[in-house]
Amino acid sequence: MTPYFTLERWKAFQTIAESWLGTPYKHCTMVRGGGADCTLFIGACWKESGILEKVEYSYYPRDWYRHAPDERVLESLHEHFQRHAAPGIQIERLGPDAELMPGDLLTFAVFSPVTNHAAMYWADVERDAGQIMHADPKRGVCIVRHSESFRARQTNVFRIMEE
Repeated sequence: MTPYFTLERWKAFQTIAESWLGTPYKHCTMVRGGGADCTLFIGACWKESGILEKVEYSYYPRDWYRHAPDERVLESLHEHFQRHAAPGIQIERLGPDAELMPGDLLTFAVFSPVTNHAAMYWADVERDAGQIMHADPKRGVCIVRHSESFRARQTNVFRIMEE
């Protein structure tokens, strides 16, 4: 197994993902320019780039993590890759302190011990600047610095791999 994102694929993926910049945050939505939440924004980008063949989701309350210990983000991620990954594509779960590569999926426990947020590691490979791209409830889809605050809340690193 090798990492999916070669330099060429990363550049193509950047174009797809950057077309979502400025999309407002909207829970349980994945409409470029219309609204997206953190997981569905990533799922839509993966689908458009051919990593996933389909994205499915069920409604869940916006604040589910405040009332239940369910790891919905992690369970959904695992389920999607089991059911909808393109042939030859898998996802590898690394530790939260793994060395990051462009395109890695990062998960976070924000305001809760439960993993309740997702972002993509967004490295500018020419400047080696570590950032994340995510759907922020206040700013919508944006790119921000992968700060110590995010690092302290990071629960997992996942890497897209191919056979």
